[in-house]
Amino acid sequence: MTLKAPVLEAARDAPEVQVNPKRCVHSLCEQASCRACVDVCPTSAWIIDDDALNLDSARCDGCGLCAAACPQDALSVHMNVLSVEIDGEPMVLAACDQAVATAGAGAISCLHSLPVRSLARLVADGVEVLVTSTGDCANCHRGGGERLETRLSQLNRLLRSRDLAELAHHEYPPPAWQTLRSRASQQSDLSLDRRRFLRGGLRQLTRLAQGLSEPDPQAAPQPVSALLGRGGAGLAEWRPQLEEMQCDGCHACIRLCPTQALELDDAQHRYNVFPDRCTGCRMCRDVCEADAITPVAWAAATPYLVRLEPRHCRACGVAFALPVAREDGEELCPTCRKANHYRHLFQVLGQ
Repeated sequence: MTLKAPVLEAARDAPEVQVNPKRCVHSLCEQASCRACVDVCPTSAWIIDDDALNLDSARCDGCGLCAAACPQDALSVHMNVLSVEIDGEPMVLAACDQAVATAGAGAISCLHSLPVRSLARLVADGVEVLVTSTGDCANCHRGGGERLETRLSQLNRLLRSRDLAELAHHEYPPPAWQTLRSRASQQSDLSLDRRRFLRGGLRQLTRLAQGLSEPDPQAAPQPVSALLGRGGAGLAEWRPQLEEMQCDGCHACIRLCPTQALELDDAQHRYNVFPDRCTGCRMCRDVCEADAITPVAWAAATPYLVRLEPRHCRACGVAFALPVAREDGEELCPTCRKANHYRHLFQVLGQ
């Protein structure tokens, strides 16, 4: 199965969905089970079948909910949030375009389309406050997915676990939000004297840029844990949990992991597992025939290892390895185990 990059209508007023097919799990793994974009789309614009994952541009309204749900950052929608400093306090303004009377900076299609990774990028950049204004979400056709409040709660839980400052969230009525936006615009027009410029002007000028930074299409997708730093501390967005007693040493998960959250260390005879690198794409689970691994959300970020015992296949002679914890007498490599040599032997003897 593949992800086909859609050609959206140029005349549409809504933001366009940008697609990076090279990141999509359906382009990386035939067994991929991810349906995140399909399940969250309120207009059923994403269509998945046995051959491809497609976007019906006639149905897409550019809400961005699919981009927020995609574990691999394969989808993105430009978020026209307003990043400013008011009285020296870094903050981001974002409002549902149904809630504010005038469009422009800060007005976005849906507040619930703000991805947790984008929020983490803001925190990493020093933003301390998110100020929002929302419409009637209860009666909105886009209201069926994960809500912004849930993502903020998850992010702040992770920040607390790493002894980092939380991202404060203030919900304003539409008139108050628009007043704050006007105030931010007025402050941004003030000239900076030389002392203020040298002390903080570069930082402020950077924040006056509108919109959330979009992921580098050439770089590997980064989970929230990696964006925040302090690797291995507190919680991670995802933790690949490998059950040693079930693992058959086939290395399929190692070969497919797009972010090197799973590594094989041949010299030390072990698997290395790095939760801070895991995006939760679930390809490891999809390809594991032994059901030995699954990503667990918001679990311990501590890296761990699985020690392997080198063995030689008595059928084909190839070297293979199994987790030491298994303590069994298995003498067949994963390939020969699938071939079931015992079955062939019985067939020969029965003729």
